[in-house]
Order: sequence, then C-alpha cells, then structure tokens
Amino acid sequence: EDVVIPLEKIGDYTIICEHFNIECSVKNKLEMVDAVIADLQKYLTLAKTDPDASKEGLLQNAVPKALELLTLVKKRWTYILENLDFPLKQALTELKPLGLKFPAAAVKPYGQDATLFDIVYDRVLRISWHTEVRDPLAKIFPSNIFEDILEDIDTIHDKFCTGVSLSRCTCMPVTETFTRTFRSIRITTR
Repeated sequence: EDVVIPLEKIGDYTIICEHFNIECSVKNKLEMVDAVIADLQKYLTLAKTDPDASKEGLLQNAVPKALELLTLVKKRWTYILENLDFPLKQALTELKPLGLKFPAAAVKPYGQDATLFDIVYDRVLRISWHTEVRDPLAKIFPSNIFEDILEDIDTIHDKFCTGVSLSRCTCMPVTETFTRTFRSIRITTR
C-alpha cells in the first residue's frame, strides 16, 4: 500500500520513525546483553569446579565483574528505552547512578522542553554496544587468556546483527497500531 503523508507533516513523520528506530535498536541491544549474560552464566559453574586452576581462578574473578558491568549497562539502556520522552534534565539526573558520565556543556544548547530522545536522536548521547559492552568486556577478559569467551560474545553480536532480531526492527509497516500510537500525524493509505 502507498502511504500518503501531507507535506507539512513530513518532519513529524520522520521524528516518529526515528523514535521507533531508536526503540528497536535499544531493544535489540538489550536482547544481546541478555544473551551475553546467559552465556557467561555457564562460566560461573566452570569457575567453581576447580578454583585453583589458573584459568578457572581468573574466571572466578572476571565473570562476576563482567556480569556487574552488563547489569549496569542493561539498567541504563532500559532506563533510556523506557524514558525517551522524559524531560532531559530529569533523565540525566536519574541516569548518573546508572553510570552515565555526561558533560553538562553537551546539553547546554538544548532548551527547557528538551527530552532524552532529543540527545539520543542527535547522537549527543550514544548507545553503543562496542563502547559500553564489547570494549570493557575485552578488558575484563584479555584475549590472550579468554579468546573463547570473546569469540562467544562476538558470535552473539553477529547473530543479532544479521538475524531475525534486527530484521524485525528495520522494517516498519504502517499498521493500525502504528497510527494509533502516533496520533500526532495522520497517515492515509490508498
């Protein structure tokens, strides 16, 4: 079906599509975090079997650190996902305990009506798998010792980037739910 959007509503439609895409992207990343947490759980059992062995001893320290990191990232990304439309000042205050280090100068240009979505949309606040998850995990699990764990993490990432999880967020059919959700614009079909 063709979608007809009045010219004066194109900007609104674009913002709504971006909002939807950001939500899908964050949901996809949260699913990846859950998959990595589940994968790392199996190493906790291995670490308990022989804590005196060198790799197992290192696992005993590294896995809890990794799970702590992933739990914090998950809380932060979940907050962002659930509060995209919150006032920016309030959201940034609530994100501090969740590990968000954000310079005040970066949000200075935004007015009183700014929302968390505004800085995510403008990429002032980036939600990055590599920066927030993969790179810190590589420090926790040095590749010379834990190459297999890092390969598992990369495999999970690759699966989500090429599989069904991503594809369900990249196509946005115009549905009744979509039009009900975003009543600020009127979408008509021919």
